[in-house]
Amino acid sequence: MSKRNNILANILIALVIASRFIPEVGQYTPVFAVLILTAMTFDKKYMYIPLIGIFASDLLLEYFNYYQFNYLFSSLFFLNYGTFFIIYLLMKVFSKKDNLSSIGINILFAPTLFFIISNFIVWLTAGGAYPYTFAGLLYCYEMGIPFYKHHLISTMIFTPVLFAPSLLFKLKQARYLLTK
Repeated sequence: MSKRNNILANILIALVIASRFIPEVGQYTPVFAVLILTAMTFDKKYMYIPLIGIFASDLLLEYFNYYQFNYLFSSLFFLNYGTFFIIYLLMKVFSKKDNLSSIGINILFAPTLFFIISNFIVWLTAGGAYPYTFAGLLYCYEMGIPFYKHHLISTMIFTPVLFAPSLLFKLKQARYLLTK
């Protein structure tokens, strides 16, 4: 990893960790934005960047008792991380370029797929909190809508912020080439 990429990776990891502890931010975190940026701009060997940030913040959240149950290394923990991994891989495979249309699609894709998979997992693993019926599944999805809204809004805010420097550089470079 080049020195520049190493610095960027550390900044992104710190951003994910810090954002989950800012009370005013709440559920509005750059987790999916960092996942999108990493999948679309970094080599696949750097997929650990968002996962380290999420894991480090999960460790700290568990240590400071923010979780109401033992989340770390539970079945829900592994299933959530598996979902992040699946989302990363799908974006890596289907997003060949970091252009505006691919970024826009991924802004909608990442939190939506996470919502669909994670709420299904919650329905299966919630210990009967939701009836194991179709109506129970729909109720679980209904209860997840506020979380989905937070994830979608934060992804819509943070993704353009993270992509802005590279897109502005490309725009400036294109204008320079046009004027030559």
